[in-house]
Amino acid sequence: EIKTDYVYKAVKLLIEKNLLTENSTIVIETDIEKNVEDDLEKLNVEEFDKKKYGRVNLLFYRLKNWVFI
Repeated sequence: EIKTDYVYKAVKLLIEKNLLTENSTIVIETDIEKNVEDDLEKLNVEEFDKKKYGRVNLLFYRLKNWVFI
């Protein structure tokens, strides 16, 4: 199992460049679910859904601290 930080770096860049809004959804495809979840805990995002298709996981994230109606 190889751990990379591509997802962390990409999401961090989206946040730093203010490219996300309260309506943004970040969709991550990975077969190493736990590493991604652990890395993204350090950022201002929260997981709100998860789907599994075979060995592939789709993780759905959004910015924290937004009011959703």
